[in-house]
Amino acid sequence: MAVRCRNCGREWPRDPALEVVCPTCRAPVGAWCRRPSGHRAMDLHAGRDRAAMAAGFLEPCAWTGGQGSLL
Repeated sequence: MAVRCRNCGREWPRDPALEVVCPTCRAPVGAWCRRPSGHRAMDLHAGRDRAAMAAGFLEPCAWTGGQGSLL
């Protein structure tokens, strides 16, 4: 499922955060984040976005001064 930045419109085939292991819940690459109960989380953890940026899969949105958000 493609995702798009709410602000600048940039699009990716899937959320770039899914390209890294979640540092919060340890969800593997490609898997959705999990709650402590084991159920799927409503959103990906913020630390995962930061890890995707550090790994070069995601760049801050220039439109928002680096505070981009995805649909």
